[in-house]
Amino acid sequence: MSSVIRGDDNFDTGVNGKLLQARTFSIAGSAQNTTQATWFDTGVSIAVTPVSANSILLVHCSQSVGIAAGSQSQRIDFRVIESGGTEVYRYDYFGRDGSGGSLIQRNVGGSGVFVNSDLNAKTFKAQVQKANTASTEANQIYYRWYSDALHTITVLEIDAS
Repeated sequence: MSSVIRGDDNFDTGVNGKLLQARTFSIAGSAQNTTQATWFDTGVSIAVTPVSANSILLVHCSQSVGIAAGSQSQRIDFRVIESGGTEVYRYDYFGRDGSGGSLIQRNVGGSGVFVNSDLNAKTFKAQVQKANTASTEANQIYYRWYSDALHTITVLEIDAS
């Protein structure tokens, strides 16, 4: 049970919204790349076992990518997905229009909420693909760019009761 002092100096018990756990995973950058057009795991992932069956999992992912020009554009799609198939965060057509130019580097990432209703372990992972799975959108995707970068995923479990 938790207690919170309100402005009127009375106690309020059983307040939801408290942080139940926090988990973080980081991996070093590299020059690894793919030319795959469909969803590809970047290696940035985290497993978490909820401590409450009535909680919200706030997932934040941050990583850098390099995008080599395709014949029409330099764009990718980026998402974080839960092991059961739920997309927690998605960013489409990320990069730039036009095929000219050299490799571009971008920081991608974001936050999303997963509503949890059981105590089963969950894995959240980052994925990239050529924008709209079109081979003309990108050539190579350097999915953990660059060697001195740090790519991170964090999960905060928050009480929702």
